[in-house]
Amino acid sequence: MGALWEDVGSESNTEDPSHMHIEMHEETGEPVQARFVYVDEHSCIGCTYCATTARSTFFMEEDHGRARVFDQAGDSEELVEEAIDSCPVSCIHYVSHEDLIILEQERMGQFIVCCWLSSPAPLGSLLRLVAAFSLCSPRCRGLDIRRRRTTRSG
Repeated sequence: MGALWEDVGSESNTEDPSHMHIEMHEETGEPVQARFVYVDEHSCIGCTYCATTARSTFFMEEDHGRARVFDQAGDSEELVEEAIDSCPVSCIHYVSHEDLIILEQERMGQFIVCCWLSSPAPLGSLLRLVAAFSLCSPRCRGLDIRRRRTTRSG
C-alpha cells in the first residue's frame, strides 16, 4: 500500500477511535480542546489531500481507503484548517466532544460500499459510472472484483 496508509508513526494509534486519546484537564475532566475534527467517511472520496496536508492528524483507513482522524491534537490548528479547506467534497467537519464520541461509536459497525458501486447512475449510463469510478479511492479501486461480487450477492 502507499505511503499514506503506512507512514503513520509507530507510536500512533490508528486502531482506537480518536476520542479515546484526547487530553483532558486534570481538575475539570473536560477536554483541553474546544472542538474536534471528524471525517464523514461515507462522503469521503479518498483523495488523500487531508492526510497529505496534516499527516499527524489524518490517515487513510486501509479497508475502504477513506480518511480518518487518529490524533485530534496531532497538527496545529492552522494545518488542520488547511487540510479541511483542501477537501474537494467538504466531508471534514468540526464537532463537539459529545458528538465526536457518538459519531465514532456509530462508525464502528458501519459498512462503507465502494463509491462506484453505490453510484446513483443508472446501469446504462457508462459515462456516469466511469466518472464515479474515477472519484473512487485508490484503495477501493484496487480491491479484487471477486470480493465485490461476493459482498454484493451475499
